Amino acid sequence: KPGEFGLVAMNRLGQDTMAYLLRAYDPFRGVRIMLQIVRSTTVIAQMNLALPLTVDNFEGLASVPSANGRTRFYLMSDDNGSSAQRTLLLAFDWQPK
Repeated sequence: KPGEFGLVAMNRLGQDTMAYLLRAYDPFRGVRIMLQIVRSTTVIAQMNLALPLTVDNFEGLASVPSANGRTRFYLMSDDNGSSAQRTLLLAFDWQPK
């Protein structure tokens, strides 16, 4: 993982495949989110979220396989009682190659 990112959640997708939700923050760039799909030790897919896209303090990750071979990922955040954060649920579909 890139040094400025910390691991906030992970989800097993298969015998040798994992999804990792990583988050970074600094006052100049704000929150940055990275979802990595790793098979064995190789990153096979990656999604990056940063401003102006919807980003927040994401700390939850879930996945649901579908019959058509896709996987739906859910990224979750809560506001932690702070007016500077939001409670969000985002969904993304991923189609393996």
